[in-house]
Amino acid sequence: MDVFTLASACVRRWWVFLPLIAITAVVTVLQARSIKPDYSQGAQVILVPPSSVSTGDSKAAMVQVNPLGSIGTTQAALVARLNSGPAATAVAQAGGGGFSAFAEKIGGIVALTAGADSASRTTATLSAAIKQVDTQLALLQKDLNTPANLYVTSHLLSVDPSVSSAYPHRGRNLTLIAIAGVFISVLIAQLVDFLLQRRRRPSRHGIEADQDSLDLFRLEPPDQPVESRTPLEL
Repeated sequence: MDVFTLASACVRRWWVFLPLIAITAVVTVLQARSIKPDYSQGAQVILVPPSSVSTGDSKAAMVQVNPLGSIGTTQAALVARLNSGPAATAVAQAGGGGFSAFAEKIGGIVALTAGADSASRTTATLSAAIKQVDTQLALLQKDLNTPANLYVTSHLLSVDPSVSSAYPHRGRNLTLIAIAGVFISVLIAQLVDFLLQRRRRPSRHGIEADQDSLDLFRLEPPDQPVESRTPLEL
């Protein structure tokens, strides 16, 4: 079965093929309208380290430091807490969406990305995530018994001015639906064409059976000549 055979079947059975193509187009359009965009908005928060504090004026005085050590350690620990269950639950309850946090390569910057099913919920989710930065950072240092004067603080660095929307994999999904619809339409048209041609074309056995049935009613001359009859004499 080559392409020419399939094309010929579709042309002969256009009354089957064209409605199926129309149905495929309608399904593709409905699917395109039903796909909802993904909304997202991002922000960046910078962590500011505390100044070293001395315990006295003498040369032997000890210098106090934050137990977390460097800003890089604080950044990694904060990102881990933000991506944990409690923080995600709190943000979802407050904003109605989800978010993710990751550490930028530039030390001390935590990037936040929020997403939801609408622009307003996305903005509310991002605001809740920014608040969680302060909350989780305070809880983290409190758990380590960090002195209040050595707390690392966070400051909002930037926020995306608007919510962006995207349709991930929309083109690929619609293309697959269209290809599948055309393929099924061609197969159905070919099947209908095959069945109709087979129905119209009598089989060899059918011809032989019909020939035998005709032979039963065929009049053949007798093998022996029939004697002529003489008229009856009066």
